[in-house]
Amino acid sequence: MKMYREYLRLILKTGSSYAPLFMRLGIGVMFFMHGYMKLNGGLEGTAGFFNMVGLVPSYPLAVLVALTETFGGLALIAGFLVKPASIALTVDMLVAAIMVHIPNGFFINWGGAAGVGNGYEFQVVLIPSLLTLLIYGAGLASVDHWLHNYLDLDSDVTEEEYKPGRKAA
Repeated sequence: MKMYREYLRLILKTGSSYAPLFMRLGIGVMFFMHGYMKLNGGLEGTAGFFNMVGLVPSYPLAVLVALTETFGGLALIAGFLVKPASIALTVDMLVAAIMVHIPNGFFINWGGAAGVGNGYEFQVVLIPSLLTLLIYGAGLASVDHWLHNYLDLDSDVTEEEYKPGRKAA
């Protein structure tokens, strides 16, 4: 029980500010929309692209990325399991940067030039933002914060004394 509580404390602990809410909402909506687009008709195209850049097995990876982005985005929006979601989305963006975007240079292809991919400037914003959420946590306006308090994870109660939702003495 003690180890279980320690893991929960590590995962759910968050800073005491509302500021992460704005970062979570913006990044969460963006990831959700990208993942949802892939899940709803874009898996074949994503798998084809993955195959073209050497990410194989392409179809299972496309499904994994689509699920990671969809549910990781929802996790950020809700502020639920933000730290694990931030890890998964950071890995997603690191792979995207290394395998796809770095060879195209820094800038996004704003002109839409044919045959020119997007650079890695988007990942330069997303990766540090996700790492900030990983370190700081979801903030006060989150399910993580509520669960952390409800489960009284900062107290040193014994297994026999533990009752979720109790008020600390």
